Amino acid sequence: MKRFLLLTLLALGVLGIGLYFVDANLRARARADADRALAAQARLFANSVDRLLQWRMSEAFTFAALPSLRGFAASDEAAQRRQRAADFEQMLAFDGVTTLNYSKGITRARFVFTPTLDNATYVIVDNLWRGWAAERMPLLRNYLRQIELWQRVMQQGEFDVYRNPKR
Repeated sequence: MKRFLLLTLLALGVLGIGLYFVDANLRARARADADRALAAQARLFANSVDRLLQWRMSEAFTFAALPSLRGFAASDEAAQRRQRAADFEQMLAFDGVTTLNYSKGITRARFVFTPTLDNATYVIVDNLWRGWAAERMPLLRNYLRQIELWQRVMQQGEFDVYRNPKR
């Protein structure tokens, strides 16, 4: 009887270890599949935004909501000299406004070009700027209200691309 109990416990232990490894393998495979799907979605979105920016940016100045999108705007090295991209904080700093990352009193001479809405051809706005940034930089709200009166030429997820009617 003792031997039977020992063999039963041993068999249950081996079965438990086997189930643990099968479960761990299934979880790892599911996680890898989810990671691949998410990466594919991110690539699709990035390529879509990059195509739009490369197509529209050949001679335009654009405000890109995020520094990563500004990187897309300047990703074509041959066209970088003609392209201009800035974010909203740089626009506010140019106007003498203190922001989270720029102190008051930055001289306009530090800017290579004039990052103003009047000078922008396109503006890209996302929920980060509509929410978080507008709460922390209240003067940005006035600019966003003005931009949202422009024609929206593209919407991809939470990103909206507006064209300045004066340009």
